[in-house]
Amino acid sequence: MTSYIAKRLLQGVLVLFLVSLLTFFVMYFMPGDPARNMVGQGRVTEFQLEAIRDKWGLNDPWYARYWEWI
Repeated sequence: MTSYIAKRLLQGVLVLFLVSLLTFFVMYFMPGDPARNMVGQGRVTEFQLEAIRDKWGLNDPWYARYWEWI
């Protein structure tokens, strides 16, 4: 009985990890620039966009962004 529960818990953790990874990559590969979407249609310089990207970690590699997202 305990091996069954342990197996099911392990499967649950794996499923949660895979669902979170899938959800992250769906958001990660969405078209468009998240920094530009944050500022809307206002006039903004490239320097300001870069500052937003740095502030929110949008220039970080995908694994660092995933870790922060978790």
